[in-house]
Amino acid sequence: MNRGPVERVLLWCRWPLAAIGLAVASLLARGDDPPDLASFGERGALILQGHLSQVYAGSWNQAGPLQLIGARLLMLGSSTDRPLYGIELAVDLALLVLLRTVCRRCGVPLIGQLALGGIALVWLGPNGLWSGHPVEVAVVPLWLLAARYAARDSWRPSGLLLGLSALIAPWAVLAFAMPFVGPSRVRALRAIALAVAVTVAGYLPFALSGHFQLFDYVWLINRHTLVHLVAPGLVHFSWGLRLIQAVGAAGGCLLVIRYLRPGRDALWIAPLVAVLLRILLDPVLLGYYWLPAGVLVIAAGATGWATSRSKVMTLALLAYVTFFGAVGLVPAMFCLLALAITVLAFLARAEPCSDAKRARSAAELLGGAGGIRTLTGTDLNRLPLPLGYGPVSNKTG
Repeated sequence: MNRGPVERVLLWCRWPLAAIGLAVASLLARGDDPPDLASFGERGALILQGHLSQVYAGSWNQAGPLQLIGARLLMLGSSTDRPLYGIELAVDLALLVLLRTVCRRCGVPLIGQLALGGIALVWLGPNGLWSGHPVEVAVVPLWLLAARYAARDSWRPSGLLLGLSALIAPWAVLAFAMPFVGPSRVRALRAIALAVAVTVAGYLPFALSGHFQLFDYVWLINRHTLVHLVAPGLVHFSWGLRLIQAVGAAGGCLLVIRYLRPGRDALWIAPLVAVLLRILLDPVLLGYYWLPAGVLVIAAGATGWATSRSKVMTLALLAYVTFFGAVGLVPAMFCLLALAITVLAFLARAEPCSDAKRARSAAELLGGAGGIRTLTGTDLNRLPLPLGYGPVSNKTG
């Protein structure tokens, strides 16, 4: 492959540049201690010791049990309220190596890898990953993997992964509609039912312990939020109102899936809409709430979603606006407005799903005017299913 001089230089020095950038980002990120991480680590230790009745004895703990255990692992050996520098650096390095591996497997060109690496380094720096709940970085990949299995018509792993995401953070239920990117509504409902069962099973031992106050917490409404603008007399935000927020965010996710399906665009736009609606309807609007949106942007680029100039521009805008919202350089409402305009513009240009379109594709595979034949596994993979991932299962259960 013939490369230009600039590309050869970038290819040669990409790893030294990444190492230097990672070291600088990690050092700069060691400012304020991550909120709640040390306390989550203490609750994680209680789980590992078998003291389940004390884990959710205080209503302030709104994290899932897997996040608590993950926080405990991150806090190993630390005598302060943040992890050891070596642990932070190792996590950052693992995330960059994972990003590079995905980029290479999905055929992202060198310049795209460098751009995504730069965005990732920004999120690993100040006001990024280590300024919030770092374990929650795993929620979005679990969503995307669940959607991948759903697209392959494998509802069991899809439901299991979604359930695990909710055991990291309860807000992960906002994307429980992701199995609908697959070809079967019945199996999508099975996946969702399994996800709910896994979630309930994960929290049930703590609820049976007799001291489960997860749903007793009440948030004070921030005056810079849409909730305060709509209801200025409302001071407290209970879990009952959280349920309304969840219905709005999850409903938006489902509507986007139904509009774009079948097509891989739904994989990114649907969870992004869920995350943005969560932020828009949130009564507190903390900076680290933007982290899932940042992860979605990076994952979209790493898996080769930006295949056209318009999608590259969309990805770049999302990358910068989400980070500006996280660090507070731009008021959150302006960031949400910019993101909403971007998403709506993309949806306006997208071709909506129709049963006729899928029927035409199926008819062509069935032989068209030349006669009808039986669909094979290879034929199913040629249908316009989302993502274009791997062979579709022919299972009936």
